[in-house]
Amino acid sequence: MRKATTTVIILVTMALVAALAAPALAETITYTTSFVNRLGNTITVETTYVDGVLTSQVMREVQPDGFLKMLKTWEYYPNGMVKTSEEWRYSATSPTHITRQYSDTGVLLSQVAELYLNGELAVKSIITYDSTGLLLTQEDRILTTLADGTQVWVVTVSTYAGGVLVSSITKEYPYGYNFDAPTEASLEERPGWGHGDTNHDHTGPGGKENKHDGGNGGAAAGGNEAIRPGNGYGDDNHQHTGSGQK
Repeated sequence: MRKATTTVIILVTMALVAALAAPALAETITYTTSFVNRLGNTITVETTYVDGVLTSQVMREVQPDGFLKMLKTWEYYPNGMVKTSEEWRYSATSPTHITRQYSDTGVLLSQVAELYLNGELAVKSIITYDSTGLLLTQEDRILTTLADGTQVWVVTVSTYAGGVLVSSITKEYPYGYNFDAPTEASLEERPGWGHGDTNHDHTGPGGKENKHDGGNGGAAAGGNEAIRPGNGYGDDNHQHTGSGQK
């Protein structure tokens, strides 16, 4: 009997060790609730938890004819505060789209609002706030038709300090201008010790005249002119190891 008891204890111990060694799988549970509001539209809310912690919600409002009128989504921090929110309000002619980002203490940090007219972006507003919720910057873009029929973006950029307006600049940009395209840093702000000089020094190892011998690069040194000294190796976008300077 003692031997059997010992065997059971050993088996239970082995099972516990195996369970602890196995990778833990997060348990995801989504609850769905629906109701009809006073307009006759159906509201559906999906709430998702991972290991008992609220992570996201999705809310849809659908009209009786099946048209999706509104879509809202939320993502949450582990402490239950809203991390991001996104809202679409649909219409046949002028849908809107708003995204917001928050700190883990509930402070609104940024907001992007868009208005579409006849399927085309017509107005966009980008607002940022500091860690206390005070306004920092606001950029308003409005698609405008001039007297000659030309369309341009009228863009107003305002900056604030302590929530108080300190400057505001308005410019026009051509229709189709890509506001999201990366802008090349000026020569004066390049990283390393270039200081805006395209012929600046490098601190990397000497360049190669070709792949098989160790020429030091550069026509003046008898090397291949296309291969620069240092770690540039002929690439205009080569890296630097110096600290950033202005």
